[in-house]
Amino acid sequence: MPQETHRRTTFPPGLALALGLALGCGGRADAGVDDLWVTEVVPETGQVEVTNVGTDPVTLTGAFRWCHRFSYAGVVGADTVVAPGESRVFTVAGLNADVSDLWLYRSGVFGGTVGEASIVGGLKYGASTSVGREGVATNAGIWDGVESFAALPPTVPPFAQSLQVTGPNPFAGVHWTLGPPNLGSFPRPAFAISGISFPEPGMVTVEWEGGLPPFQVQSSTDLDPGGWQNFGPRAVANRATFPTSGDRRFFRVLTGLPAETTTYDVTFAATWAAGTHPDFPANAHFSGLVGGTHGSGASFWEPGSPASPGIKSMAETGSKTLLTAEVNAAIAAGTAGSLLSGGGLASTPASVTLRFTIRHDFPLVTLVSMIAPSPDWFVGVHGMSLLVDDRWADDVTVELFPYDAGTDSGANFTAPNAVTTPPVPVFRITGAPLAIGGEVAPFGTFRFVRVP
Repeated sequence: MPQETHRRTTFPPGLALALGLALGCGGRADAGVDDLWVTEVVPETGQVEVTNVGTDPVTLTGAFRWCHRFSYAGVVGADTVVAPGESRVFTVAGLNADVSDLWLYRSGVFGGTVGEASIVGGLKYGASTSVGREGVATNAGIWDGVESFAALPPTVPPFAQSLQVTGPNPFAGVHWTLGPPNLGSFPRPAFAISGISFPEPGMVTVEWEGGLPPFQVQSSTDLDPGGWQNFGPRAVANRATFPTSGDRRFFRVLTGLPAETTTYDVTFAATWAAGTHPDFPANAHFSGLVGGTHGSGASFWEPGSPASPGIKSMAETGSKTLLTAEVNAAIAAGTAGSLLSGGGLASTPASVTLRFTIRHDFPLVTLVSMIAPSPDWFVGVHGMSLLVDDRWADDVTVELFPYDAGTDSGANFTAPNAVTTPPVPVFRITGAPLAIGGEVAPFGTFRFVRVP
């Protein structure tokens, strides 16, 4: 169940009430390296704690490297698995209790834009700017410059004090504090709105503690469940400032949101074959995959609705041209995210794989392929969401049954063109001429596998 925290604050003239509502959605959905946080460092002993703050295991697909003061000492080995909530302790040679920095990279590239994209986590401590890779980290947008240096550990007894993450943002120095070592156990802060303030007329700042990035601030003029709207872009920090009007307004912060984007491999495994399907043609094949990622504002086909020109052309000839134009038009209209276009199958049974990236605001997939030869028969999915319970699905397999586009009345695979006048809505073929024993077997599957 979501966690709820309410907060009442004092308002300037024109604002009678503001309500902070923090919703916890059960942790981040993506089981990627972004879920790995450097959560504690003991400079004197060189011990470093790395915590998986996500809800899924993280498996390192390559050797990760430590970098501090331009020293590259030690790696975290490939195939290291960090369980959800697990804290792993590593020793980094050469780390010291003086001014320094520490970064965990997912590759051996330490500079330039590639290096910036490679930073997983880390910190700066002390007060000097000449401490190694802090410039790369700042350019990467995960560290805020000199003002974000964490406190310098004392150089007098008691020694072996550690720097620990005690706030919701591991990339801000103010959320690192000194304390006795607590390696192997990272106490995650509770998620709650901590303040709503008005730094200047017409501006509001919302601050919160705990939770897992990315965060999304939302606002509403009432508490109607359908009235909430995003207030600015997603954030990884624990505060956001926005312009606001002088009306009464409520705020909430969402945590544990799915990653902004993720990548899938979809494999079309065709099972259409002699023996499982009647009248198997000698040149059985499938046309190239085509479709798009989109939101609920776009629909490219569905049973019970007439076929679009693009679906008609694809189902009758295997051409992608018109359907590609329809998807691109939806992208231009802001209702679709990207075009999907992949290879076909020259024979069947066989398989082909297409890799694509999908965005959280366009989480639906439509993808089709012509059954060839045929009058106007095809397989595919329409408006299938890869977000399941606000999480990106890891592995989804869909059986592909044949559909008739309703535009050609041919009765078998090699029938001559017979235009259906008027066209009928798209429908699933459940009987003749594709049934054996009263059942139509699937023509294959689409398997969507999330790429780590």
